[in-house]
Amino acid sequence: MICPKCGSANAEGATFCISCGTTLTPGASAPSGPPGAPPPPPPGWGSPPPPPQYGQPGGYGQPPPGYGQPPPGYPPPPGYGQPPGYGQPAYPGGYGYNPGYAGPPIENNMTIAIIATVVGFLCGCVGVVPGIIAIAMANQVKGRLAQGNIAGAQQSAKNARTLAIVAFAIAGVIIVLGILGNVVGNNRY
Repeated sequence: MICPKCGSANAEGATFCISCGTTLTPGASAPSGPPGAPPPPPPGWGSPPPPPQYGQPGGYGQPPPGYGQPPPGYPPPPGYGQPPGYGQPAYPGGYGYNPGYAGPPIENNMTIAIIATVVGFLCGCVGVVPGIIAIAMANQVKGRLAQGNIAGAQQSAKNARTLAIVAFAIAGVIIVLGILGNVVGNNRY
């Protein structure tokens, strides 16, 4: 059964149209076309407008005119479209804002900390502990500089270097002990 108001197809014997809710009466359906053909468009519907030609406004992907504007009858929100500096305070950056560190660069010693950790792992797991702590200290340098804590950044860099040297020293002691153990162990008859 076809709705006489909107032209939607409804089940036979339906009382109301599933699209527009119009009361349907048996025998009042609009004439239908050949079997299998789509239903005719509702009254008042014309053919779709032709697509815009290349280079003309309103092409695909373009927002419709008035896009982003408040609906008619509504005032614009406060400060809408107002450039900064005209009644709006200008705030510096976010929490902990620091324009930056302009002094000499502080080496974070991350490279030596990573190498010490790898060497410590290869020579025995004891050297890994100070190596990992050295990596953590080297990782703190950039964050402390961003906070403006220059002395803290320098101290973290110094601690990272010291712990990396300790990791190398532990690895060296383990290597020397291993060599001595092999030499002494092979001389026994």
